[in-house]
Amino acid sequence: MTDLYSKYLKTEPQQAQAGTTWQWEVTYTDYKASTYTLTYYFREVTGKYSFDITATNNNDTFRVTVPKATTSAYAPGVYSGQGFVDDGAKRFLVYENQLEVKEDFALQGIGKDTRSHAQKVLESIKALLEGKTEDVTSYSVAGRSITKMTLQELIEAKDYYERIVVTELRQQRAKQGLHTGQVVRAKFFNGF
Repeated sequence: MTDLYSKYLKTEPQQAQAGTTWQWEVTYTDYKASTYTLTYYFREVTGKYSFDITATNNNDTFRVTVPKATTSAYAPGVYSGQGFVDDGAKRFLVYENQLEVKEDFALQGIGKDTRSHAQKVLESIKALLEGKTEDVTSYSVAGRSITKMTLQELIEAKDYYERIVVTELRQQRAKQGLHTGQVVRAKFFNGF
């Protein structure tokens, strides 16, 4: 799940929910929290938004606590992040990853489409297939030509997006600790 619960994670999260409290702790043997300051810089990948987080010292462990009032102001999206430890004279990169900030539904109005891109495209393709009666694949009007997908191309696209949607659903279920519907088969040999 994306919620960071009430306990401190032992590493930086890859997903977090806006409008909730974020908490994690990290320890670096070469960089003690009593000597160094750890600051994270997150920049939204399209360059529209940014935020910084500074960790505190908790017995030489860097502790991050970001209150819900702060995270509720963070725009949803994918952020590239870097974390640096700095003692005033030396600065070292200790973290580089992405963080996905999920939307706070409490701030959304009615009518917000929460489906993924793949779910939206899959439903559109299915609607096209249900209404597909003619096989005209291209036509021209006033010197402009338009090419449509063939029935076979639509079926292939439907299959492709169905696989993506199933993968998304399995990932959500796995994050929640639920059964994903996958069966892993293994065959072991003794090497002789």
